[in-house]
Amino acid sequence: MKISRITEIIGVASGLGAPDIRCASGPETIQRLAHARNWLSVNSHWQWRATLVVPPGHGDVKEAADFFSKVAAEVSAAIHRQRFVGVYGGDHSCAIGTWGGVAEAIAARGRIGLIWIDAHMDSHTPQTSPSGELHGMPVACLLGKGATELCRIGKVVPRLLPQHLCLIGVRSYEGEEAQLLQQMGVKVYTMDDVHRMGMANVMFQAREHVSQGTAAYGVSIDLDSLDPLDAPGVGSPVVGGLHAEELIDALRPLRNDQKLVAMEIAELNPVMDLEQRTAMLALDLLGVVTGLSEETEHEQDH
Repeated sequence: MKISRITEIIGVASGLGAPDIRCASGPETIQRLAHARNWLSVNSHWQWRATLVVPPGHGDVKEAADFFSKVAAEVSAAIHRQRFVGVYGGDHSCAIGTWGGVAEAIAARGRIGLIWIDAHMDSHTPQTSPSGELHGMPVACLLGKGATELCRIGKVVPRLLPQHLCLIGVRSYEGEEAQLLQQMGVKVYTMDDVHRMGMANVMFQAREHVSQGTAAYGVSIDLDSLDPLDAPGVGSPVVGGLHAEELIDALRPLRNDQKLVAMEIAELNPVMDLEQRTAMLALDLLGVVTGLSEETEHEQDH
C-alpha cells in the first residue's frame, strides 16, 4: 500500500495540566518504541520533528499559555509544510496548543472540525472546575470559554465553533460540563450511544458532522477513552471504555481522507503501563490512520 503523505510528529512533554505529571514522559516512551519498530528510519514516512518540554517552574495560566503558543507554532509550521501532523502529548491540556495551531494554519481556507475521543468532557471553566486542573478544560478553551490567555492563543478566536465539534466515548463528567456543551449545541456520543450504535457507525456520523462547513478536521484521542484492560497506562483510567480493536477499526476508514490534517494522542502514563501495552496502542492508533501499521503488517505477512 502506498502512503501518500509524510507525517511529522511533535512530542509535547507536558504534565502542567494535571496533578500527576508522569504523563509528561509519554512522548519519550513512544518515540523509543517507534525507533524500535523502525518507523523512524531514514526512509520512513514518519518524521519525529521535535519534542517540546515544559521549562522548570511552569504552573500559572500565563506560563501555560506561553508554552501552548509554542506548541501551536510548531503544529502550524508543519501544516504549512503540507505534512500530516501527529502530536503525542503528555496530559490532554496540550490540545489547547495543538488545535490552536491547526486552526491558525488553515484559517485562510476556513474552519477546523474536531473529533474528540475521551472518557471525559474536558469542558470545565475555572469557575466550574472542582480541581482547577487544566487537563479538565481544553475543550472549553477551544470553544472560547475559560481563562482569556488560554482562549486567545493565535489569531483565530475561538479556535473551534461548537457545531464543528463532536465528542465520543464520554462516561465520566460533571453536570456543569454537560450543561455548557448542551447549551452550545455540541454533539456528544456517550459510551451508552457507542454500545447502542456501534463504534464504526458513531465514527462515521462524527466524521460527517465535523466535515460539514469546515476546511479540514482532526482527531484528538485521550487514551483513557479506552477500557483500562486494553490501556492500563493512562492518566485517569475509567472502566467501561472502548476496546482497542473497535477503535482501530473505526479509525481505519480515515486513512485516505485528505481533509484529515492532524491527530493527537494524549495521556500515556508509562509508569502505570503494563508490558507497554498502552504505548504500543498509542503507536498503532496513529499508525493505522497514516498507513504505517498496515504496511508493517503486510511486510511481516510476507
